[in-house]
Amino acid sequence: MKPLRLLIAAIIAVSFVAMGLAQVTNRDGTLLSVKGTVMVKLPGVTEAIPATEGMKIPEGTEIITGEDGRVHLEAHDGIIATAEKNTTVEMEQLNVDADGKRNATINLKSGNLVSTLDPAKRNVNRYSVRTPKGVAAARGTGLSISVTTAGGVTMAATADTFTFTSPTGGSFSVQAGMVSYTPPGATEPQPAVPLSSVAATNPAVAELVQNAVTTLAEVVQNNVGNLPAESVTNLASQTTAVASAAMPEQAAGFTSQIVAAANAPTASTANVAAQVTAAVTTAAVTAAPAQATQVASAATTAAPTQAVAVASAAASAAPAQAAQVASAVTQAAITQTAAGGAQQTAQQTAQTAAAVAAAVTSAAPTQAAQVASAVTQTVITQAQATATATGGAQATAQSTAQTAATVAAAVATAAPTQSAAVAAAVTQTVVTSATTTATATGGAQATSQSTAQTAATVAAAVATAQPTQAAAVAASVTQAVATTTNATQASTNVAAAAVAAAVTRTVTQTAAPNQAATQAAAVAAAVTTVAPTSAGAVTAAVQQTTGVAGGVIAQAVAGATGQTTGAVQQAANQSTQVANEATQTATAATTQATAATTQATAAITQATTATTAATAGAQQATTAVQNVVTQPPPPTTPPPATPPVETPPAETPPTETPPTTPVVDPGQIPVSPAGGQG
Repeated sequence: MKPLRLLIAAIIAVSFVAMGLAQVTNRDGTLLSVKGTVMVKLPGVTEAIPATEGMKIPEGTEIITGEDGRVHLEAHDGIIATAEKNTTVEMEQLNVDADGKRNATINLKSGNLVSTLDPAKRNVNRYSVRTPKGVAAARGTGLSISVTTAGGVTMAATADTFTFTSPTGGSFSVQAGMVSYTPPGATEPQPAVPLSSVAATNPAVAELVQNAVTTLAEVVQNNVGNLPAESVTNLASQTTAVASAAMPEQAAGFTSQIVAAANAPTASTANVAAQVTAAVTTAAVTAAPAQATQVASAATTAAPTQAVAVASAAASAAPAQAAQVASAVTQAAITQTAAGGAQQTAQQTAQTAAAVAAAVTSAAPTQAAQVASAVTQTVITQAQATATATGGAQATAQSTAQTAATVAAAVATAAPTQSAAVAAAVTQTVVTSATTTATATGGAQATSQSTAQTAATVAAAVATAQPTQAAAVAASVTQAVATTTNATQASTNVAAAAVAAAVTRTVTQTAAPNQAATQAAAVAAAVTTVAPTSAGAVTAAVQQTTGVAGGVIAQAVAGATGQTTGAVQQAANQSTQVANEATQTATAATTQATAATTQATAAITQATTATTAATAGAQQATTAVQNVVTQPPPPTTPPPATPPVETPPAETPPTETPPTTPVVDPGQIPVSPAGGQG
């Protein structure tokens, strides 16, 4: 009986082992994209065959890319390995275990391998890359690894963290933004250092960074591996931040690549493009703040329809550069639209500019006046350049005034307490630009009527947007006109009267009957406070425009200027001609202002929508890049002496006997491009 029991026990034990083994299921990988020369050597076969898209790759398969080759391999859902040119890899392990965990190990024998892993599947995917110096293991991340023919290994984390284990059992983590190098012949890797301390002096490391960006852009644009939009946003933010911090002078280029890819109609992010664009812009500007303007311009050029989201994101990340960002985005949006063969109308241009300005102001409200001025000047300059290049007509003073008013009203809505400063800055920009252009081209200087109409249009539009600021707006605009280079007493009289008339017309139309006279008087008093010699013209114009009893206005102006009510009224009676001109100008100005505020309202709606998307994108970016290493750590002790860097022939690599943990100056990491020598 005893032998029989032993036999039964043995059979049961073997059965359990067999059942356990049976629960590990082998899987095949898939070649998702094949470019150039790519050969595949299947297990048990001596001859390699050309790779094709859709080809299944079982365990033991070797893939070899040529000088022009590149291949995207999907090991499991959410694991995309990209073999660059002159690369040899072997699919060492590919299965699903009894727990449902999906295992994949790729043996990188030589060349460059960029891995893109879906963060959403970090709990089920177990991915690793074997190198001659050890194994890099990751879950949801991005990493770029290079193995030279001489045996050197460089590993960079471009998103999240991976763990590296050497053959001796030593293990350490490499954070996003860090790079580790193992020299040829060494058994232990160098301590990881920030990419930003290496990339500028080591072309091969720079190539590793560029490969990571290019690969991710290709994966995103072509929806390789069907990564979900949220995962793409995470990876795009981290990779852009890492690359921009490592090579800040190329931050704009990196941003352009990723933004263009995310906005492609084939991308999984096409429906949330504004959010992804904002996230990528935020990441780039945060990592390379000195490049904020260039990044914003590049992102807008890559995706003109996302201009407002780009502007909001860039200004939020670099508020001190808000005006420059707003100008750069406006210019890129106008230029790119024209380059695409679509000429915007003046109204469309004004709305785009106003939306950009409002979005930037929302991000940096203390910069409101500078933003409004910069955007207005950009629109004027672009219109002049377009007219010159195409031989078309220059923008009229009226269309320029309406555009300026649209921008000013939108910005004032975004920063109500800055309304007066905004109106003054925009008015001064338009008037000064007209004077400068006339002087440079030998053309006619702006007339006092055109200057007055510009000032009145801007003031009325801003007062409509922020009626409680009407008196302050009227005063600041009048002050801006009075202090321009070519201002005269006559031109100031016309402008002051037109501004006062236009603003009082605007505010009294919506005021309660018992408040109309009070508001009109307040505006007249405010204007004459800064232009006391225009008291008569202002009083007469406001009286004509509003029909308010003359004594009320004259009394308010007298109080503001220190004159007697009788003297003010007498001056008003003598200013009938100026008042008539001002009233006509104010009528035209308020018509333009009404159109401008309608456009501004639409621009605000556009800005609000884009800002909401930008805020969400910025939050995603902030979360994604919070652990990215962007700066080298401060030195604590003098660095050790740097051992010589050797570059032996690939055929006969020398045998080196380094210390247990050799230290090489990061800037001297002797890494070469794929297939090169170490």
